[in-house]
Amino acid sequence: MKNISWYFFRLRLMSLPEIIYQIKQGFIFQIYRLLPYTYQRWLNNMPDSLELFSFVSEKHSHLLPIPLKDIPQNFDLKNIDWHLAPDTGKIWPKRFSLSIPYRPGNIYGDARLVWEKARFQELANLAFLYYLKDDKLEEGREIIDYICKIVSSWINENPPLRGIHYISAMECGLRIIALCFILDILRKRLSSAFWKKVLKTIYFHAKWIEKRLSLFSSLGNHTIAECTGLLCASLLFPEFPEAKRWYKKALKILEKEAEHQILPDGGGIEQAFWYHKFVLDLYGLVIHLLKNKKQKIPEVFEKQWERGHKFLSFFYNKKEGIPDIGDRDDGFALSPYLKLAPKKESSKWEGIKTFFHSGYTVVSYQSPYLIKLIFDHGPLGMPPAYGHGHADALSILFNIEEDIFIDPGTYTYGGDQRWRKYFRSTSAHNTITVDGKDQAVQKGTFIWDKPYNCRFLNCIKLENGVILIAEHDGYKRLFSPVKHQRAIYINKNGILLILDQIKGKGKHQIEL
Repeated sequence: MKNISWYFFRLRLMSLPEIIYQIKQGFIFQIYRLLPYTYQRWLNNMPDSLELFSFVSEKHSHLLPIPLKDIPQNFDLKNIDWHLAPDTGKIWPKRFSLSIPYRPGNIYGDARLVWEKARFQELANLAFLYYLKDDKLEEGREIIDYICKIVSSWINENPPLRGIHYISAMECGLRIIALCFILDILRKRLSSAFWKKVLKTIYFHAKWIEKRLSLFSSLGNHTIAECTGLLCASLLFPEFPEAKRWYKKALKILEKEAEHQILPDGGGIEQAFWYHKFVLDLYGLVIHLLKNKKQKIPEVFEKQWERGHKFLSFFYNKKEGIPDIGDRDDGFALSPYLKLAPKKESSKWEGIKTFFHSGYTVVSYQSPYLIKLIFDHGPLGMPPAYGHGHADALSILFNIEEDIFIDPGTYTYGGDQRWRKYFRSTSAHNTITVDGKDQAVQKGTFIWDKPYNCRFLNCIKLENGVILIAEHDGYKRLFSPVKHQRAIYINKNGILLILDQIKGKGKHQIEL
C-alpha cells in the first residue's frame, strides 16, 4: 500500500507530456527485458576498425592539462567485487537492470555504495598520477596493467543492461567521463584489444544515456552528469554514427540547465551545496573539453560557472570547505582532487552578503577571530519534488574559528531510512519545530510535499553588528496555522542573540 501511495504521489508531480514520455519509456524497456537482442544489436552499428577512430591514433591530448592537485602518492592495487553490497554483504542480482529493486528499503543494500566504486574515478586518479610523474613512476607499468585489469573485469562482469550498474544513466555518464580521461592519458600504452573493449562500452553507455535522460520532474544534477558524458562521447569519438545528434542534444540541454540550475545569484536550485559544487565541476569539464576541441563555448557556460564559484566562495570554511547544507554523497565529477575554480576560494572575506534568489545571508567578521554566520532563509529545493532539499528554513550555522552550530548533513541515503528521515527533518537543524512536525511533508526518500515559502524581511546594519529578520510559512498547514519569524543579532565580538516568534492561534508544542 505504501508503494502504491508513493507512485500515486509521484504521478501527481508529472506534467501530461512527462506522463506520456514515461509510458513510452516503460513500454520500450519491457521490450528490452523480454527481447534482449533489441538492444544487444546496438553494437553492430559501431565501426569495426580502430583505425577509423582519430582519438586512438592522435598523439596530442584532448583533455590535458587539467588541474588535479594533492593526489596521494600511495595506492592500493586491489581487486573489486562489482556486485557485492559492502553495507550488507549481499550480492546484487545480475538480471535485467530495470527489474532490480534498488530504492531505499530493498533487500540488498545501498545502491550508491556499489555504484560509486564503479565510476572508475580512482583509476582516473592513478592515471593522472602516472601522467604527473611524466612516465617516471617506478610502478608505472604495474599501474597501467592494473587499470586495464580492473576496467576489463567490470566490462566482463557487466554485460549490457544486466545488473545494478545500468539502472542509473548518471552512473553511465560518470563512467564515460573517467574512461575518456584514462584513455587520453594512457592511449599509446594500451593494447588494441583493450581499446576495442572500452570503445564498445562507451558507445553502449552513450546510447543508453540517450534513452534514459533525466528529464521533466527528474531534472537535476543527474541530467548534467548524463549530458557531460554524452558530450565527451560525441566530441572525442565523432565516428560514432549518432555522435552529431548526441552533441546537439547534450549541448542544448546543458545550455538550458545552466541558467535553470545555477540561480542568478550563483546559488544552486537544488539547495544542496555538495551537488551545486558537483554541477559546477561538470560544467568546468565541459568548458575545458570544448576549449581543447576548439569548439564554440556558449557564453552562458562560463558566465554561470564563474557566478556559481563566486557564490560558493562566500561560504567556504578553512577546515571543512563548503557547508553540508542539503543532501550530499561521496560523488565527484571526475576526482576529489579536481580543482577547477576560476580563482582560489577564500574563507577570509569580511562583511555581510545576502543572496536573495537562493536565500542565504552570510555574515563574516575578523576581530581578531574569524566569525562566520550563515542564515538559511531559502526555499526547500528544486520543484516539483524538492529531492535534495532539507526542511531547514531559518536554520543557522555559526563558527568562531571552530564550529559552534553546524548543519548535520545527510548521513545516509540507502541505509536505515529512519536516519535518512531524521537528517532531512526540521528537528535535525538549528531552527524551531512546531508540534513535532517538519516544515514540509516527507513523502519519500527524495520527495517533499507541502513546500514552505521563506521571506527575508530586513537587514539592519549597526555600528558593531547586524540584525537579520526572516520568516517562513511551513506550518500554515496545521489545524491552527502559525508562522515562524526569526530575528538574529550578531556583532563583531562574536555575540549572537536569536529571537523566535511563533505567530498564530491555538496551543502548540515548540521545540528548538
